[in-house]
Amino acid sequence: MTTMKNDLPNIRPFLDAMNMQQKTADQKRMAEIEDEWKKHNEIKDRKLLIRIGYSSPEFFKSLLEAHPAQRRKQSLDNVQRAFDILAASRLALIDVAGRFHARVEHNVLKDEWKTALDEATREVYTYSCAANSLVQAYRGLLSSWPEIQKKYDQLKSEFIDTAGVIPFIAELRNSNNHYEIIKASPSFSITTRDKGKREVKSTISFDRSAILNSSDWKSKAKAFISSRESLEVLELVDEHFGAVSKLKKVLVHRTGIRGDTALRDLERIESARKAITERVWLGILLQQAIAGKLDPYEYLEGRFTEDELKNIYSLPDHSSDQIEYMISLRDPLGFCDIDTRKQLYILFSVPLTKMPKQRPEPRIIEI
Repeated sequence: MTTMKNDLPNIRPFLDAMNMQQKTADQKRMAEIEDEWKKHNEIKDRKLLIRIGYSSPEFFKSLLEAHPAQRRKQSLDNVQRAFDILAASRLALIDVAGRFHARVEHNVLKDEWKTALDEATREVYTYSCAANSLVQAYRGLLSSWPEIQKKYDQLKSEFIDTAGVIPFIAELRNSNNHYEIIKASPSFSITTRDKGKREVKSTISFDRSAILNSSDWKSKAKAFISSRESLEVLELVDEHFGAVSKLKKVLVHRTGIRGDTALRDLERIESARKAITERVWLGILLQQAIAGKLDPYEYLEGRFTEDELKNIYSLPDHSSDQIEYMISLRDPLGFCDIDTRKQLYILFSVPLTKMPKQRPEPRIIEI
């Protein structure tokens, strides 16, 4: 038996040359980006932004990691995630209170109410821990953005009562007697059968005497408990959530975060990447849709949100206004080229004469 020689050429040198060429191109592009950052603190060159959109995943990842605003963006995202967890914990506590009321409504034996109280205890503790996580997230934000400290302190003094419900919720996390500080207070009001009226009220409250007689609680928390007429759990949690919600709502505006140029640049880069990716896939889909003479309106539901669809359908079907609005939803920076636009007009049966003669200039989103 004879062994055949491998006649395939050695392509390794060719691959190495291509990799080196790509590396050189990436280095050149990164140098241009850094030059833009030095000059303007953001990328103003539209062509450079488009090139970034078409760059390799490896380059784009390294670009985001090197961006001057990356740490600040991450700390801002952490605040949002912590707030979302807090909101979810509040909803879970409301759900527990609803299930407890259902038990009372249907005359469940009093011994079985303990299940609801145990659930409420767990969720109150979870809410307190989530509140602490939000505090830690704000500390991380201030660490990456020290220049906003003064304005943040002003907002905190405006919305956060340091002698009220805020420290009480914070101290819940450190208390060791959770199973002793929550109690149920159901009440019934039943009229005669012929009137057919039956009213049931239920509350889950903190136990005032248990907290005041415990050595685990600080004097500030006890003073707060003594001053409150109602200690209903949901009422206090809603008061806490309302305060931190107001602080978060105005934070980025009043501290100047919203107007930060570098942060706006980072979010515009991510938006450009998303728009270019959408454009590439859309080009492929359009070729298949036009060839198959598909009805595009049958597929809009999977591409747009419910609110976006309401706005889309408020415009006349098969109109340039409708097409341009849909493009703007997915291409806020104005990257849609003439060829893609033509294909969309053809697919939606809109005369090409209705198409804008010039490509819209990129619209810079205020971040």
